[in-house]
Amino acid sequence: MNGIIPVVAAIIGDGSKYGRVLITKRGICECGGGCGLEDRYEFPGGKVDVGETLENALLREIKEELDINLEDIDSQYPPRVVHAQINKYDHSPDYYLVIFMECFARETIDQSKLPEHAWVELDTIENYNPLPGSVKALRSL
Repeated sequence: MNGIIPVVAAIIGDGSKYGRVLITKRGICECGGGCGLEDRYEFPGGKVDVGETLENALLREIKEELDINLEDIDSQYPPRVVHAQINKYDHSPDYYLVIFMECFARETIDQSKLPEHAWVELDTIENYNPLPGSVKALRSL
């Protein structure tokens, strides 16, 4: 039987009237490349460690990937689950339970520290060659 790996993904809004969200460009895939997932845009996030809450996993992943600390996330709007889906990729025998959590960034985020990224309006995300799961999650909102 294949495993189910829990993953969190952050839908980080900029709080603007335009409803922009942060997407980051994926680097080399765990499979070593050639699977079609590398160099595509996605919501930042990663695997949930054993015993870790979804919120703690999300905040840890945001720190690791984006160098954004907890205090950089707007505490008026703590992360909340907005969508979940199962993804299956050809390069892995496992299934990924991706839990999308919405949060809002404060304007104090240092954009120069972010990996290759874009703040995009929801209706333009497909112009960035995103992973199919990211588009599916947005359509469910």
